[in-house]
Amino acid sequence: MSNRNFVLSFFSFASCLCAAQNSFEGPRYDLEEKEPIEFVAVYKSKDHTMSNANGRYEFTSSLDTVSFYRLGYKKITKSFAALTDTFYLEKAPYELEEVIVVNAKTLW
Repeated sequence: MSNRNFVLSFFSFASCLCAAQNSFEGPRYDLEEKEPIEFVAVYKSKDHTMSNANGRYEFTSSLDTVSFYRLGYKKITKSFAALTDTFYLEKAPYELEEVIVVNAKTLW
């Protein structure tokens, strides 16, 4: 009888953990061009994924917030409750101060 109680308790606990997962999917678009953005990192601590060529992703986490980032765009952190089906990332260009090109070898 104690094994049966243990098994029931285990499955009850496991189902509670599964119910506590937050899951969301949707596209990410460029604010100016209204085009899908590929390779947007969607993450929080150890849970992470990336958007595909259509800007779509699917993300599941037990935590309350999620962050979106891609080089050249501003990082956004939102709670799962504040996420909408579609939202836009704003460009934030990364400017280099100086680029030096050097030819280390000669052809002859």
